[in-house]
Amino acid sequence: IPYRLVGEGLREVLTKAAAPAVREDALAAVRAVGDAWGLDPGPVRLSKVGSRLDVDVTFLVDAGARASTVADFDAVRAALHEHLQRTGLEPALSVGFTADRRWLT
Repeated sequence: IPYRLVGEGLREVLTKAAAPAVREDALAAVRAVGDAWGLDPGPVRLSKVGSRLDVDVTFLVDAGARASTVADFDAVRAALHEHLQRTGLEPALSVGFTADRRWLT
């Protein structure tokens, strides 16, 4: 068995961070959606297991944000899901929203 396959398999079994190229694509998607809605994304946590990409992000909602209702927040989630599907993986999202910067850690 090639060492590369063993390493990739082990990473997925342990639910480690996504590969750098996938991470870059996912972070670009989070930034694009945040910019479109006037939201500041906090830290983004990513992991990949098989064809699933786990994404955990909390957006800061301030006075200048376009998103302010539950329907808006659902639209942000939908847009993020759509962008992340372009990675070729199936996104599993955990998306939060806060007006208090301390929750972005």
